[in-house]
Amino acid sequence: MRGAAHHSTARARVLSAAPALLRLAHQITGDQDAAVATVVAAIARRPTVHAHSDEVVVDEQLTRELVRSLPRNAPPTTPSMLDRLSRRSRLAAALAFGGGWDAEGIADVSGMSPGRVRNAVAAALAIAPQESWEALLAQPRWAIPTPSSLSVDVDRALERRRVERRLRWLGAAAVVVALVASAVAVDREVTAPSPPPPTAHEAGLLSWPPRGDLVRNHDLVSAATRLWRRSPGGPTGRVYALWAGHVGVGRLVVLQARRFGRTTVAVVADHDVTFRHPALHVDLVDQLDEPDPPWLAIPYDGNLNVAGLQSGPSQQVVQMLVRPGIDRITERSSTSLVSPPDVRPSFREQPLSDGLSQPWLVVRGDQPTSVVRAWSRGRQVVTGSLLDFDSVLPFSPVRPVVVDPPAAWAGLPHDLDPVTLADDALWWAQVCHSLTATVSLVWSAPRPPDARVEFVACPGAGPSAQVLLNAPGGTAWAGTFAVAQSAVIVDRLLGPDVSAVVVIGDKRVAHIRVGGTNVDGRWALVPADRVTDVRVTDKRGRQLVP
Repeated sequence: MRGAAHHSTARARVLSAAPALLRLAHQITGDQDAAVATVVAAIARRPTVHAHSDEVVVDEQLTRELVRSLPRNAPPTTPSMLDRLSRRSRLAAALAFGGGWDAEGIADVSGMSPGRVRNAVAAALAIAPQESWEALLAQPRWAIPTPSSLSVDVDRALERRRVERRLRWLGAAAVVVALVASAVAVDREVTAPSPPPPTAHEAGLLSWPPRGDLVRNHDLVSAATRLWRRSPGGPTGRVYALWAGHVGVGRLVVLQARRFGRTTVAVVADHDVTFRHPALHVDLVDQLDEPDPPWLAIPYDGNLNVAGLQSGPSQQVVQMLVRPGIDRITERSSTSLVSPPDVRPSFREQPLSDGLSQPWLVVRGDQPTSVVRAWSRGRQVVTGSLLDFDSVLPFSPVRPVVVDPPAAWAGLPHDLDPVTLADDALWWAQVCHSLTATVSLVWSAPRPPDARVEFVACPGAGPSAQVLLNAPGGTAWAGTFAVAQSAVIVDRLLGPDVSAVVVIGDKRVAHIRVGGTNVDGRWALVPADRVTDVRVTDKRGRQLVP
């Protein structure tokens, strides 16, 4: 009996979705009889669900079967503005404006590409604005009473499918009996969770679906919306939720609206106004200059401004709210006491949950600028630098430039894989606090230790020579030298199991003596314990001063 009750409960969950399915099918077909037949066929395709399936997953599964079961030709008998749309646009409009689905979700259940879905929604918006479609689809005329014979009709349709597939499943009648018995024994009503807020489809707004563990909390989203409306210069038109959920011990809501003709985002979050009495506060309002950015930077730590938990001066906890389709975020920031740090930090993974990354601490001021990388399906989409935390878009793409070394320094060994050199250039852009930096690989050691010399020019400054040493734990910054007219660079390399002196020179250098080691050429790499003095000369024996 336990298995029968479990199966009946799963069947009851499916049948409890019938009112919403009937309404959607009526909107898509425009005919009540066609809607009922479509829902019967859809439930027959998915008669049960797993007992622990998420409600959203169940809705997606049943909607997908509903779309697959739609009749090819069903003349509408409930006249409306929907009749002016093509079949594809009508389907997309019903899901987008009636159910709050985003383009990716509609594409998943309909078989269309996200691009075609957006075109279909755009065709509907060319006829009427989003508010008109939402008002139309919210009208009570689309509701259809659930037929009392629905369960029997579903069983008949299911039986026909079994016969067509020549399958002999036993106990079909017992399932119906168990369903009725379970409903009486349990004596409870299966209710669906509150629907999520609608997705924005207005021109200029982000068509991102609302996300977050509190996005279905109508009271929270409404309170945040009211707070933003009442703030100075608050929006007067429609406000859409982008994210609502918990961060730390606080609640965070991210909203968007058209304000003064431009797309504007507001960050509303909990703060401890009086001890242990948190209240929502509008933290940040910013206008978007990009139509579809890869992320929004949300500066909020969730500690409610409680003493002892606050960030220090020139510090900010930040997290990324990513565009749908972005599935990975990595970042590189420095919290070292030394600026810049002696060892370059590696990129760190910041896991995503409901589209929001884990938070991390960014130290501003002398520390290198924080950079973030966004990925989608294994492909890096963008690398951005976080420049300003008074904006939800405090980034711009970082594009350092790698060039050949100056002619006077050409000809030295400089074999380095392009990925490592590109990461070097990105790091120097971070150190320069700039979106660009010009980097030249002048020399790399053909033998251990793994060292190299690069010329780096920050915008508005002359080049400097940077000596780097690869060692366990990362790339170490060995030294910095002004290039100017100097013909020689001398530096000591120190690291785990490394103690050496490196000498390189431009084309004027012909001979190098390091301690007792003599080298005819322009570079030398000698263990430090052999070094007592360094002498560099040109072809005529004239000494060149390092």
